[in-house]
Amino acid sequence: MKIIDLLNKIANEHKVPEKIKFNDYEYLYHDKEHGYCRNGYDCTYICLDSEYYLFDILNDTVEILEEEKKIPEKLNKQHFHKKQRQLANKINEIIDYIVIKE
Repeated sequence: MKIIDLLNKIANEHKVPEKIKFNDYEYLYHDKEHGYCRNGYDCTYICLDSEYYLFDILNDTVEILEEEKKIPEKLNKQHFHKKQRQLANKINEIIDYIVIKE
């Protein structure tokens, strides 16, 4: 994805990726800053728009870093009552469906 596409998403209040990588640095999106920042020295934030002149990098590409999805483990039904077991069976079916789809 290009920087200009990210800026358009921010400007139009669309959902933006939480984490990106640009020039070997990882940046996190901060609502307060309305942009991407990384941790600097002395617990300060270094924001992408203050580190680079945005006009120069508009067509540069960023890598979108996705958080790894965690699939819950199946529920152990032996300690549940009858109604709880029925619910646990349904939850386990959903987990199986998710695992197969991925």
